[in-house]
Amino acid sequence: MLKKVILLCLALWAGFAKAQQCAEKDTFNLNSGILFVEKTSEKKEFPNLLPLKADLMQLSNEWKGVRYRYGGMSKQGTDCSGLVTRLLEVAMPDIQLPRTSRDMYAETMRIPLSEAKTGDLLFFRNGTRLPISHVALYLGNGYFVHATGYYGVIISHLSEDYHKRTFYAATRITEKNLKKTAVNK
Repeated sequence: MLKKVILLCLALWAGFAKAQQCAEKDTFNLNSGILFVEKTSEKKEFPNLLPLKADLMQLSNEWKGVRYRYGGMSKQGTDCSGLVTRLLEVAMPDIQLPRTSRDMYAETMRIPLSEAKTGDLLFFRNGTRLPISHVALYLGNGYFVHATGYYGVIISHLSEDYHKRTFYAATRITEKNLKKTAVNK
């Protein structure tokens, strides 16, 4: 066992020594105890493929204060994924997303939070091993709209302690989320 630990440490040390010789823009992935150096000289772009057809901030303000209702999708009551679904129906009428936050996460493209733009989705969970439990719609500058159990629909900021602690991922809606029509079946 000690021999394996020593060998792993030597492999890591050799890998890090090699990594120091690489360019500044290289990234390092540790996979099964072996260090791989990948060239990443080009910045990865995450373009907005689907333009917004409505002002999300204005739409969000129209929904503020709507009470929480599990499974709801109307101004009489909504849950988080119902709110996102309804807002996106107006803002991006050509897209179709699944109904639940977990399925929305699975169907959209993951992006770095630093690349998030208005209309992207934010996902939250209450523990490292728990599944996604909440989805919100990003409005820009750290603000997002979501439906909470206690306050209903509100606009929050990612700098709030609770959201910093529970944030999981940001994703972007892509062409694969376009509604199926007779033309693109």
